[in-house]
Amino acid sequence: QASTIFINDWKRHDQAAAAQVATPAAVQAIFAVPYTTQSVISRGCSVEFTPRKCSWGPPGGGAGSLYQIELLPDGANWYVSAASIES
Repeated sequence: QASTIFINDWKRHDQAAAAQVATPAAVQAIFAVPYTTQSVISRGCSVEFTPRKCSWGPPGGGAGSLYQIELLPDGANWYVSAASIES
């Protein structure tokens, strides 16, 4: 899934790879906050409407930032159309 690839690329500090599944604005937004060692897990995605919205954050509702990833379809695939960070 595009949001998992996108977050994993961010964790690896691989902006070029993230750009393969996301818009330039989404890449710029997520890479504005460098990944350190905080635990970030998927909190699920809405699938009823587009854009699909996926949430990522600390496990168990712990302290830390929440990452909102929006996905849009591109044929049979999906791409990250937007990313936002809530601290």
